[in-house]
Amino acid sequence: MDWEVTTVFYSALHYVDAFLSTLTPPIHPRGHKYRRKIVSSYLRPIAYEYRKLNALSETARYRRYVVTSSDLALADKWYASIKNLLQTKVK
Repeated sequence: MDWEVTTVFYSALHYVDAFLSTLTPPIHPRGHKYRRKIVSSYLRPIAYEYRKLNALSETARYRRYVVTSSDLALADKWYASIKNLLQTKVK
């Protein structure tokens, strides 16, 4: 399930990047740290979910943490919040 959490996070990251590219001027973050800072500034309503999803993804990849079905359910919930907000902002 670790790879599932990772793919959920990267899907959210691409939604964030797509939204940031629509701003004037467009923002194209060059790394995770900068992107988190931008999300905290420009996308406060989803900053918590994005930060938690990022942390869970990193934990799954780098700390040999065994992702549970509860973790995956939380990741899906955070992703849905991110996706829903960004889809309404882009329209």
